[in-house]
Amino acid sequence: MLAQTTARNVIGNMKFAEVNSQQAMLNRLLAETIDKEIINWGLRVVRVELKDITPPKSVQETMNNIIKAQNAKMELVMALPISFQSLLHMPCIPLSG
Repeated sequence: MLAQTTARNVIGNMKFAEVNSQQAMLNRLLAETIDKEIINWGLRVVRVELKDITPPKSVQETMNNIIKAQNAKMELVMALPISFQSLLHMPCIPLSG
């Protein structure tokens, strides 16, 4: 239970992309956090390894919606003539009044 609660707390403070791309750092952080909690019991954490991180269904649905929106946006941008695409990437210059 302690490991599960600690994992939820640590992962809850990260972006999901970070969780997948930085698993080694996440494992180390979990090991350090758990080790601090159990040291008074005379125990030490040797290694922590998360094998399967599955977000709740609502989080998965939200992530899927974000990806769909990003893909739709990219399709719209790619459908624009090249001259309009270049305008989207130009820096904004404030107009003085």
